[in-house]
Amino acid sequence: MGTVARIVVEADDERAATAALNAAFARIREIEQRLSDYIDTSEARQLERAPIRAAVPVSPDLYRVLEHGLNLARATGGAFDPTLGRATRAWREGKTPAKGRYRSVRLADGAVVLLAEGIAFDFGGIAKGYAADEALKVLRTRGFPRAMVALSGDIALGDAPADRKGWRVGLGSKDLVEELANRGASTSGDAHQARRGESHILDGRAGAARRARPGSVTVIAPTAMEADALATAIHAMGKEEAEKGLLPKAGFRVFFRSE
Repeated sequence: MGTVARIVVEADDERAATAALNAAFARIREIEQRLSDYIDTSEARQLERAPIRAAVPVSPDLYRVLEHGLNLARATGGAFDPTLGRATRAWREGKTPAKGRYRSVRLADGAVVLLAEGIAFDFGGIAKGYAADEALKVLRTRGFPRAMVALSGDIALGDAPADRKGWRVGLGSKDLVEELANRGASTSGDAHQARRGESHILDGRAGAARRARPGSVTVIAPTAMEADALATAIHAMGKEEAEKGLLPKAGFRVFFRSE
């Protein structure tokens, strides 16, 4: 997924904890093989080559992430869009990105139907959060509920460490830290990935890369997937637009940091 994965567990049995960690990392790799747009053989890339209007059965991983992404695309009018694959690939090559195509994708009983040609997927604004959630589930199933999984700025937090209220998480700033447990947290911004002043977080409505915005947005949500997607959507929309149309409906905690 083009990032570093870090997992922390609190455990008394080092051997069992190591086995659980290995299983959690294996789950992250499994999701990467399904959702990455960098891997030509990934399930997401193969779906792009499916016949038009054919109902293609997909894995529960792809279905869940795409379903949540499409719901958020509708809620944001396409600012967040999981069908920005061609746009992000164009941006990486220094070309003009295209608009998203979320209205041309349908879900039906575990299958995906593409209603037009040229649809490509980019789960970069949601998959890392989902992978963190799934890795945390693996650790919990193996008897290690006191754990934290972080994929770059997307964090899944399990039960609190012993004698603590939660895991210490910076809310977009070293000066604003809270202890959180059984939550997801995500920070989105342009500080590290902007190119020539252009944001790497594309607005699916624009059909062009926008100028990088200063600062960042951090979201606390029930899951890391929800936090990841919402933080991406808010940054794509901008603070003012998000506060008018999206945040009153979201119901999650949001923190803005200006630079």
